[in-house]
Amino acid sequence: MLAANTGRTWRLLGVNTVGTIMAIAVVTALIAPRTTLAILILLVMLLYASVASVDVGHASRHMPPIVAAASIFAAYVLLSGIWAATPRTTVYIAAIGIVTLLVSWAATVGLALLSHERCQKLANAILIGLTIGLVFLMMEEFSDDWIKLLFLNNLPFVQRNPKHMVLRDAEILNLASYLNNRSIALASFLMWPALGMLAALRPGGVPWIWRGAAASAIVGLAMVTIVKSQHETSALAVALGAIVFLAARFRQRLGVALVGLGWLVAVTLVVPLANFAYDELRLQRSEHLPYSARARVVIWKYTASQVSNSPLIGVGAGATERLDNNRASYEIAIGDPVALRTMRHAHNIYLQVWYELGVIGAALLLLLGASAIGAATRLRPSAQPYALASFATLAVMGATSWSLWQEWFMSAFALTGICCWLVDRMVPENDPQSIDLKTDMVASTSLSSAAAVQ
Repeated sequence: MLAANTGRTWRLLGVNTVGTIMAIAVVTALIAPRTTLAILILLVMLLYASVASVDVGHASRHMPPIVAAASIFAAYVLLSGIWAATPRTTVYIAAIGIVTLLVSWAATVGLALLSHERCQKLANAILIGLTIGLVFLMMEEFSDDWIKLLFLNNLPFVQRNPKHMVLRDAEILNLASYLNNRSIALASFLMWPALGMLAALRPGGVPWIWRGAAASAIVGLAMVTIVKSQHETSALAVALGAIVFLAARFRQRLGVALVGLGWLVAVTLVVPLANFAYDELRLQRSEHLPYSARARVVIWKYTASQVSNSPLIGVGAGATERLDNNRASYEIAIGDPVALRTMRHAHNIYLQVWYELGVIGAALLLLLGASAIGAATRLRPSAQPYALASFATLAVMGATSWSLWQEWFMSAFALTGICCWLVDRMVPENDPQSIDLKTDMVASTSLSSAAAVQ
């Protein structure tokens, strides 16, 4: 009896320790999104430290279509280093992508091996970490980064970069508002699977009214923080994600159709749409758009015009910045906010792939997205709306923001997918519709209001 109790105590300690570490890791990722890849690796280590001794080889015997599609895409990215202007950069990009892919696959296998009870505890830890992270981000947005400034000004080894901060001698007075954009984007990604985790918590363990209140709190925190921030793309991405969520919640096929059609249009028509926005709509001169949006229209136009120079294979992954810097001069059209140039990247992952990887890369990107949508439709019905909304949010974020090759961006995509898989694992196998309808309705009402605000 004593031995049994001692063993049980150690097992509980292990679960609590894993949960604490995971909660801290999520907070860290939200505060410093560039650590997301490290958080992914830590997640895998925690998962395999938590599972019983089983046949891992048997559990991972079949390669999911999305892993196969991502592997082919990564292989082509690596191959493009042969003709890229910056082969070392291309190899580095491919290496990071492959590491992210392997870690993600290992995480999905680890979740498949994890017991239902431990999935619930892992979800609780993620939810706690997300809530703390959202509170921190909201405080920073409303206090003009008071906590970060206090921290940075008391560390003498912190580099002072006038590009990103306002300085008075060695004192940092203000930080650029866009420095929080990565954190806001990651919070937007994780909001959907977090709501799914709340809805899928064991019905007997947490009354639906508390889960509904928690869902409303997370939505409220996220919306207030996103609206207060300077990242309009996150607001747009969450709003469109909410539309997909509601469609998939009440008409599952409609949600899938919306996401599939949106992905098809984004990948296949991005080049003519970029030309149309500049030549016909003249959005680069619209007084109703913020400066950053008008500047992107110019960047998209020029990048789209360069696709025809190497339409089949592109210029090579990661070569955009080098080719842009090698130009002798830049033309500035009268009335445009910026010069006609690609800048460091296209600020649009679809245009970026067309320019750097050509029609072959675009076809592989289309296949990768279709595989991800297919993976979402193979989840249990209760988990599908959250996965589809996550995909929509990611797809919109990629249309106007960072380079696809940034390490944290690729890792954020992977982390969001893993969290959606966790939602599916939390739903009992014998009851695929076990998510409480009342809880889902609370989330649906909250998200409808959020979409209306946007």
